[in-house]
Amino acid sequence: MNFIKENNTVKKAVVKLVGLVTVATAFGQLGIHAKAMAVRPVSAQVATTVGKHTTSKYQKRQDAVKVRPAYRTTVYRAYDLVDGTVGSNQRINFKTKYRLNQLNVMYVDHRMNIDNAVYYHFTTTTGQKGWVWRGYTQAYTPKNAVRNRKAIKKTVYVQPAYRLKTSNKKVYNFKVVRKHTNFISKYKLNKFTKFKVTKQMTVKNAVYYYVTSAKSKGWVWRGYTTPKKPLINTYLATEIKQIMNNHHLRGKVLVINGKQNNRDLEGYGYANYGRRILNNKSNVLYQGASLQKAMTGAMMVQLITESQKTSHKMSQNTAISRWYPNLTGARNITVGNLLTQTSGIMDSNSEKVPGWQLSEQQAVNQAVSRINRVGVSSKSYHYNNDNYILLAGIIRAYTGKSYEYNLQKRIIKPLGLKHTYMWNTVSNKYVKARSYKFNNKNYQQGVNPNNKLLSYIIGAGNMYTTPNDYYTFERGLQNGKILNYADYQYLTGLKTRSGNGYSGGMYVRHNGNIKVVYGTLAKNHVGNWVQLTKTNGQGIILFTNQSNSADDVKQAGYEILSKFSNQFDAR
Repeated sequence: MNFIKENNTVKKAVVKLVGLVTVATAFGQLGIHAKAMAVRPVSAQVATTVGKHTTSKYQKRQDAVKVRPAYRTTVYRAYDLVDGTVGSNQRINFKTKYRLNQLNVMYVDHRMNIDNAVYYHFTTTTGQKGWVWRGYTQAYTPKNAVRNRKAIKKTVYVQPAYRLKTSNKKVYNFKVVRKHTNFISKYKLNKFTKFKVTKQMTVKNAVYYYVTSAKSKGWVWRGYTTPKKPLINTYLATEIKQIMNNHHLRGKVLVINGKQNNRDLEGYGYANYGRRILNNKSNVLYQGASLQKAMTGAMMVQLITESQKTSHKMSQNTAISRWYPNLTGARNITVGNLLTQTSGIMDSNSEKVPGWQLSEQQAVNQAVSRINRVGVSSKSYHYNNDNYILLAGIIRAYTGKSYEYNLQKRIIKPLGLKHTYMWNTVSNKYVKARSYKFNNKNYQQGVNPNNKLLSYIIGAGNMYTTPNDYYTFERGLQNGKILNYADYQYLTGLKTRSGNGYSGGMYVRHNGNIKVVYGTLAKNHVGNWVQLTKTNGQGIILFTNQSNSADDVKQAGYEILSKFSNQFDAR
């Protein structure tokens, strides 16, 4: 470190000396006394400029200290060192820089003796620098323990939820002393999109990365980042938030805009208000409700295709009496009727919460009993969960395996879905979103998922998922991972389809170019809305855990879609 400070006094002294020597030479006759008179003032001035204080024992030091309470007044000072070079046996001067009442915690990087007293060179968290006498300080240990420090090399991206203008998440500076540190705010995280990572360590039991972006450097919590490049439309974030607020909705929305080759996944509000768990957390799962019916329909088409190579062939025209011989009207109801909700089943208790938790077989048996009590109406469109509960029973009977096993083997595993589970297989590391109503203010009438009800509606609405996973499923209906294009056409073009276009768990409209589905659950405030183009290139998947009506959810979906596409104007 060099604390040399240019001094005009030195310059003037040198100039004066040169002038005097020139004059003496010119006259050539000055005596010894005259020469002494010319040199002494210069010598005195140079001596004063060089400095009064001697330094020694200059060395590096890593530590943290605080100002002792007795010296936190306006009297005591920290200094700059001027008029010299810092180091052993150098002469310097002091220049007051700060009063100690302006300082608190100081991070030390060097120490040395000045006139046999020890001084520390320090930097504060706000960037103040200087020298302070050791006697003014006392030891200081930051409060957060640091461990597992190591070098790494990777690139990470800021998660979309933390890139919003309203996000207050931070990048920090850590000064580690004796394996302890404090959090020192440095930047707002929403200024960044991508980081280079060179180090990591654990602070307060959380892993932090040391990151670089252009000239900015600091530490960021690993949970704010993702190793995968997010596909986002950041320009939509503010408008989506406004639309959600206008309709008092809370939840998560995925917008797909294939023309721009990107996606925008945004979470709004709390998944659990009491526990202050946000919807933008990646471990939040939502009740799939009726969106599950398309998965059940897809599995039925798989079985129909597989059956063609066996002696037990079936098709959309197969009567369900093969599996339900004791069901009223079963001989006149086909697999296709169940898939298109045209069976005539009118059971009004298909979403009534039972008195106990049911097994899969009990859920199917109770559906049969309810239908037999009520009877079957004409074979026109009547939406009813029982149609898909019976399809789940067929999947069980045909494969000899549970519906849960088939969902895992035929849908979840082939598609690599990481956040889709049956109601009774969700691990504790995930949060099941609690549902709410808006009643003059947000988060009213909170309801937790009812496991008795979910056990009751097997195949019709008893799974958990996320918008991203459900979008992966929708793509899998045509890309060969669960169905090929011909199978998809079979699923969505069933012969028993009514005029409203319901087929295989979805409403297929506008000459097959648009598919939509809405999902809700009794005694819950869940509202899920999916609207996609046939090719899945554009659309929206909206899962809400606060909604007052289906109309609010659908209208919000239309308004969001209208921001980037005119393909959905016709409803």
